[in-house]
Amino acid sequence: MVDFPRFSSVLKTESKLQIKRPGKSIEDNFDWQEDIISKIREWAFNSKINSLEAFRSFDKDFDGLISKQDMISSLQEYCLIKPEDLTQVRMDRLFRLLSFYKTETI
Repeated sequence: MVDFPRFSSVLKTESKLQIKRPGKSIEDNFDWQEDIISKIREWAFNSKINSLEAFRSFDKDFDGLISKQDMISSLQEYCLIKPEDLTQVRMDRLFRLLSFYKTETI
């Protein structure tokens, strides 16, 4: 799950190097995911909303959590990400960065 405090802390980071990465280092990278986090941050800034309002916007079913489906829908709507760019692997990795409990929701 990604809870509000974790979502908020990621949005408030000023450098992608400040985002704590899960587990051991791996051969590939999280550049796409970090770019998406930057796009979310930019959208919130341009929309003049705080991290709580951004979280609520992404929580499409208003259950207090952002599911992968909520995230996919929101990225398409707010950040204009193409559906073909939102692959399962990319979304899994995004949730690995955002989810404190490493589950299917934020």
